[in-house]
Amino acid sequence: LELEGGHSQEGFSNTMQAFRASGVGQFRTQLRDSVAPKVGEAYEKANLSGCSPTATHASEKDTEHQVSQGTDPAEKGRHDSALDGENEISSLEGSDDEYWDEDERKAKDDAKVADLIQQAEERAAGPSEDKLLRTGKILQRRGLKESTIRLLQTLRTSVDSIESRLQVFERTLHEFLGQSQHIQRPSLSEEVDAEQKLSLTVGKEDFARMKIVGQFNLGFILTVRPSTSPTTDDEMFIIDQHASDEKFNFERLQASTTVQNQRLVRPKLLDLTAIEEEIVVEHNAALVENGFVVDVDQSGDSPVGRRCRLISLPMSREVTFDLSDLEELIALLGDSPTSTFTPATASESTTSRHIPRPSKIRRLFAMRACRSSVMIGKTLQTRQMEKL
Repeated sequence: LELEGGHSQEGFSNTMQAFRASGVGQFRTQLRDSVAPKVGEAYEKANLSGCSPTATHASEKDTEHQVSQGTDPAEKGRHDSALDGENEISSLEGSDDEYWDEDERKAKDDAKVADLIQQAEERAAGPSEDKLLRTGKILQRRGLKESTIRLLQTLRTSVDSIESRLQVFERTLHEFLGQSQHIQRPSLSEEVDAEQKLSLTVGKEDFARMKIVGQFNLGFILTVRPSTSPTTDDEMFIIDQHASDEKFNFERLQASTTVQNQRLVRPKLLDLTAIEEEIVVEHNAALVENGFVVDVDQSGDSPVGRRCRLISLPMSREVTFDLSDLEELIALLGDSPTSTFTPATASESTTSRHIPRPSKIRRLFAMRACRSSVMIGKTLQTRQMEKL
């Protein structure tokens, strides 16, 4: 900078700002291109003036010493600026080395990662440790007699041994066939009698003829049905006291119970087919027994299929009813063998009537019958057992 004869401090500052704005590599290139020619010119001038590079360097040292002594303030300022520039250049060169070190370290890391990936792929392509372990166990079991791996085995035998075994087998077979010919088979009549003996028919009238033996295990009633012929013995029956009472209560509820109903706030107009509407008209009493109250318009003003209005639905604390239950009941009434239904009279038995019931009402009756029946574990007197 001094050789150019310009203002060293201001020019150096501008140069450093430009170098900072550029990259490190570009900074080194510019510095080399700009400084190398000037250094060569300086050495040529020194040689022409009869000074060696060593002497020139010594004179530069003396000049630095003079500047440090403060003989010339301007020279001292230029010298300080030059020293600062050299320090910045050395620091930038150090950062450049760190930059190249970072690239080299990154390249090494990439190579290491690639090596690990290659090792993982090689391990994946080969058999796993689990497979090798299982294969080793199979190979160890090859010496066992029960092993299924040894499909081919050698047997020690001979033709004479095979012939002797075959003769024993044929002799045993002929003896068995000879014995089977002497076996007497039962006749057809005897087979029919055996089937009749094994068959058992029980009717309601048979329960009236049964005699109570006693109670067994606080849950079963032992009874005997006397024989009707001298060639047969009496027959004993074991009756579940809870199941028999529950069945009777369920049939009684099915035949005699009228389900309570709840009136709707607004009657519901039913959209029915002509056949369904006819079933509702004919079995209106059965609908009332199940808790459904349906009003039928007989004036003839309403078209067929829209003459029925639902007034009330069945009511229960355990079950909620809706229109699907009414549709199920109408289908049951259509399939019922009885064309009409009439309420029970005073002389008619409550268990002899058959009233179709929807599934929800049957479950409701089943729960009531179970709760009101005789439970297992209750001691019964002879009169109570006869009643059951």
